[in-house]
Amino acid sequence: METAENRILEILNKKGRLRHADLQRIVVDKEKICAKKTFDKALVQLSLSCKIIRNEESKQYVWYEELNFSKKQNNANQFFESKIEESKKYLNLFLKKEPTLNHEQKAIFIIHLYDSIDYLEKMILMLQTLSDLKKTKIVHEAMIKKIKVFADNVCSKCSKFISDPMVSNYMMSIKGKQYSTSLIKIHKILDSLPK
Repeated sequence: METAENRILEILNKKGRLRHADLQRIVVDKEKICAKKTFDKALVQLSLSCKIIRNEESKQYVWYEELNFSKKQNNANQFFESKIEESKKYLNLFLKKEPTLNHEQKAIFIIHLYDSIDYLEKMILMLQTLSDLKKTKIVHEAMIKKIKVFADNVCSKCSKFISDPMVSNYMMSIKGKQYSTSLIKIHKILDSLPK
């Protein structure tokens, strides 16, 4: 599948954007790099890893383009729009399923929602520091407001669950493990460097 992913990225890098059918025709039919099933999996993986953007006007008109924030302002805003929509789905799922979840499951959902906000905010900060983007505002003010509104919504909807001592204990434990894991990775890097 990695070969298919790499070829898709090469084609999109060269052509800019392509319809699904045209991309499939090149990778599957013409170059015979992989089967259609593998091709579809590669597209999903590339979309999930934010290397490409899937655009859909209708079921018959779907196209893909490489995610390159420095080339197109639209890419950045589409990226944030899709991530906000995805996070909203998880918030709605959490609120719907909350009565059936145990304390640990609630903690996992809430941490994911807070991590989503943190991820979006960090991406904006990184984009704002890229030297070739400083002259132009890449992320629209409206998009920054949408992220703020989503963050406020998550805080207001989740605060009553976080105040439950069992849920907050699980949250602290999970975040503590994440922190420890990242510290271990940093120490491995430091240990591998010449002294």
